[in-house]
Amino acid sequence: MFVWIFTLVVSLTVLVVSSARLTRAAERLAFLLGLPGFVIGATVVAVGTSLPELFTAIAAALRGSTEIVAANVVGSNIFNATVVVGAAALFVRRLTLDNARRVVLLLATAVSLAFVISDGRVTRLEGLFSLLLGLISIRLLIGNAKKGMLERFLPRRGSVIAETLVIIGAAIVLAVSSVAAVESVVRLGASAGVSPSLIALFALAAGTSLPELAVSLSAARRRAFGISMGNVLGSNIINATLVIGLPAILSPLSVGPESLGNGLLFFLAASAILALLSAQKRVSHLEGWLLLGFYALFILLVFNL
Repeated sequence: MFVWIFTLVVSLTVLVVSSARLTRAAERLAFLLGLPGFVIGATVVAVGTSLPELFTAIAAALRGSTEIVAANVVGSNIFNATVVVGAAALFVRRLTLDNARRVVLLLATAVSLAFVISDGRVTRLEGLFSLLLGLISIRLLIGNAKKGMLERFLPRRGSVIAETLVIIGAAIVLAVSSVAAVESVVRLGASAGVSPSLIALFALAAGTSLPELAVSLSAARRRAFGISMGNVLGSNIINATLVIGLPAILSPLSVGPESLGNGLLFFLAASAILALLSAQKRVSHLEGWLLLGFYALFILLVFNL
């Protein structure tokens, strides 16, 4: 069992690092090709931080361990809305927000995901619906992006060929590490006598959410609050649509009981809380601690502690 724990930790580490490399190279390439910085911020950053979830979801679907997909999405979105936002709020005196359109998209995609997985399966048709909803959401995110939002953080030099090679190399590493992560989750579940989806709901979800945590904390320290919160909202929207939709098109998904019940309840509650905090346009230190406590409560209830 310890071998598979070690494999999971290593594969998640490689997954996160390669995801960051791919995202950064994609940012550079997009800038070199002349895309505006605000478009890059609305798409590449949001999609890039969801790459670990997307690659592990595809790997799980191709392996036939489809119950891992929904568990990872539900767990990641809960982690983002509570731990990531809560931790970011503790880094500054007050985390200010301004993401009105993203709040509407967040709620719409959260309800969509709840509806899609509520019957315990996700069909190819539902996957196609989620995928289309994700593409529409990305288009709306671009329309809502603020010009000048990211330009000061983008590199000014680079090579199109070099960045393309980095993207290809990072994608290969992402694919290999995601396969290893899924395999370790399945093997670890078998060794421990628990469902792989339960491990995915917590360990895999937390691991694949590390890019969101890193981006949000870094942005909060720079007082780039729009990027900090926009990253979380955008990532949760992508997770609830593209990350559930694309694997379902490849192979219909089964949804384990861990992703329903308390998992689905806390997912909807976390989405609603995140929307309310965004609507009031600030998150205080106290609210940051309460968000972390909410995630701790989630752990206690799921494990009946």
